[in-house]
Amino acid sequence: MTTRGRTHRPGCRPARARRWRRRWACSTANAWTLRVWRVNQQMGSTSAPFKFLNGSFRPDGQKLGSALTWKAGWDAKGWATGNVPRVGAVVWYAPGAGGADPTFGHVAVVKEVRDNGTYVEEGYNGNPPPDDHNYYTRTVSNMAPSAFLYLPTQEEKK
Repeated sequence: MTTRGRTHRPGCRPARARRWRRRWACSTANAWTLRVWRVNQQMGSTSAPFKFLNGSFRPDGQKLGSALTWKAGWDAKGWATGNVPRVGAVVWYAPGAGGADPTFGHVAVVKEVRDNGTYVEEGYNGNPPPDDHNYYTRTVSNMAPSAFLYLPTQEEKK
């Protein structure tokens, strides 16, 4: 599809695009793109040059890539992880956990925590085909993911 001289993947149209898609090159939008955008946004980096990028997030130089590398990346930075959802935390699914891809796993973001033991997850690429390359929100039991990856507190950010 071509819009305003730019070629876009199907399902990634500017009229439906979220702010993160416009910022992070809509033609390559996927699950980790949304998560990196949300991490930057919550850490106060909302315009270029962004503080966290795929190639510079991990101190060991490895790229974040698929969900497989996110927990190790969090651990390499010394950032906390746990099993309790918090608004803004990255939701990490190991391969096959909670219906995630059996090879690569999945990452999403906690949008809202509810009193009944569930949370609202915001993500991309988390649905089965034919809706697998679309933005979504869904209510999830906090027992489904493998871990929650927490952002540093205000004090740790300094």
